[in-house]
Amino acid sequence: MASQDFEKDNHSGDEEVANAAQDQSSEEPPQEPIYDKGTTAWLHVLGSFFLVFNTWGILNAFGEYQTYYASSFLSHESSSSISLIGSLETFILLFTSCLTGPVFDKGHLRLLVVVGTFLIVFGHTMLSGKTLTSCCPGIMYPIALYRLINEVSFPWAVRILGFIALATLLVPIFILRMRTSPAKARSLIDWTAFHDFDYIFLVFTSFLAYMGLFVLLFYLSFYAANAKLTDTSLAFYLVPIFNAGSCIGRTVPNALADKTGPFDIIAPGALIVGLLEFCMIAASNSKGMIALAVISGIFSGILIGVLPLCFIALTNDKSKLGTRMGMGFAFLGLGVLCAGPGAGAILGENEPLHWRSAWIFGGVATCSSGVGFSLLRFKKWGTRSILKA
Repeated sequence: MASQDFEKDNHSGDEEVANAAQDQSSEEPPQEPIYDKGTTAWLHVLGSFFLVFNTWGILNAFGEYQTYYASSFLSHESSSSISLIGSLETFILLFTSCLTGPVFDKGHLRLLVVVGTFLIVFGHTMLSGKTLTSCCPGIMYPIALYRLINEVSFPWAVRILGFIALATLLVPIFILRMRTSPAKARSLIDWTAFHDFDYIFLVFTSFLAYMGLFVLLFYLSFYAANAKLTDTSLAFYLVPIFNAGSCIGRTVPNALADKTGPFDIIAPGALIVGLLEFCMIAASNSKGMIALAVISGIFSGILIGVLPLCFIALTNDKSKLGTRMGMGFAFLGLGVLCAGPGAGAILGENEPLHWRSAWIFGGVATCSSGVGFSLLRFKKWGTRSILKA
């Protein structure tokens, strides 16, 4: 009898232990690695910084290449032909974003970074052989290029920039890791987007914004040098001055957009950028050019930094956000492709170049986008705050 009671108590105790363990496991699920703090998180920030450093940073320096090409071994080519180089670079960067997204979703982050690193370094190597590159790197790369051209010649200047790109891109290659992989890779195309009027209107409006913006980005330095508004040295430095202003435009307005909504920031920002392009026509000296470079840089940053927030605001099904944003920016690449060659064709090939007409082209496009952003904002949310709509 005592033996039976002992076995019963022992069995009951085992059940209590098992139940307690089960309750504990249900209350305390396995902890996932924490990615948003600590050394690993900051190393990923560093790796991401160098990715932007060697993509948008190089593209933001093209205005300086435009000026150098037009005054040296490509002086026999038209401005339209020269600007096609930078336009194609930017178009390819934007267009391939919709193609690389699904590859990233399948867990091939390192493959993308390694292939991108090879192409960037190989491109610099080929460019130096032919003797024919975001805001922080957009300051560093133009200054480095200008100083190195005078010190070691253009081919070696480009090679050194290639070495810098290789060294800095090794950081993301060895540091960046996938946090999680989605259950399903995103689609290349969201066909429902073609039935969404607001989305289509946003993409077209953004097309105009980027077409006007890149006229300014590509021709700011060349305009100052060709129109004799500054000396050659200062003309080259206008690009990093512009990109320094863009640092402010890509940070402060984003914080304000959290309080007001993105359309209330990007609409006036686009209008101001367009008006500043019209003001280029009235510039008459170096002081005016420096002021225009700083102010236009600040407001141009809004078009770069806040635009993705507009896509987020208009996408109800966030599972389709990556696809819709990739599609949208791929189309924006066509705007950039039109910007440089279009303005170059307006400038013509014979001196004096038609700068007034080129700035009107860029200003009208950007101001039109400001009107478009405003119309879309009031169509969608009326007079209500976007955050409360």
